[in-house]
Amino acid sequence: MYGAASARGKLMATYKCTFDGCAEPNPGMIGCGWTLNNESFSCSPGGGTNNEAEYYALINLFVALLDRAQSGDFVEISGDSDLIISQINGEYAVKSWNLQPLWKRANAHLLQLRERGCAVSLCWHSREENELADAASKRAIGIDPEKEKASRVAAPGYGTLSEAAKLAGCSAVIVGRVLDNLDYRDDGKPTQKAWDEGLVSEHFPNSWTTLLDEGLAYRTGG
Repeated sequence: MYGAASARGKLMATYKCTFDGCAEPNPGMIGCGWTLNNESFSCSPGGGTNNEAEYYALINLFVALLDRAQSGDFVEISGDSDLIISQINGEYAVKSWNLQPLWKRANAHLLQLRERGCAVSLCWHSREENELADAASKRAIGIDPEKEKASRVAAPGYGTLSEAAKLAGCSAVIVGRVLDNLDYRDDGKPTQKAWDEGLVSEHFPNSWTTLLDEGLAYRTGG
């Protein structure tokens, strides 16, 4: 995709990109997907966690951009992982030992692009806006994205943390931090306290109540 010409007459390109990663189970075999102007790519680098998969996808995207983008080009990168986006943008510290070397690699590639003269931005967008990269990441480990989507079973009144956060009007990372601070989550998993207070579905342990925003507001005095 090309935009306006620079002062020197070069036609500047705009790259609209997305990335996503998955692990089945988590941790388990990981799949990475990324897109460049709606062209999808994928790979499976081995085993790891969801967050590691997200970083590997972003690193592969940066490598692809380094082969194409030139000085003056615009690069717009979006992903549905608020954690990864915020860490790359310097808003959150990288505390997990397994993510630190991946952050360094991704950040080094980002620096290369910017030193080349590319205008690079990274921002969060919703899962629904990340479908191409999400589907590519799943196909990388042999999951049919359409069948996987159709097979999801929701518990009435419950949903994913991202869905609960969406209703609360904030990101899943922010809700996750509140849950951690209130001892409802430990190492990303619900605690006995969360089970006892009904914040997690009895039959779907990864489903949090969609009234999470109201419950947390009550518990924090909001």
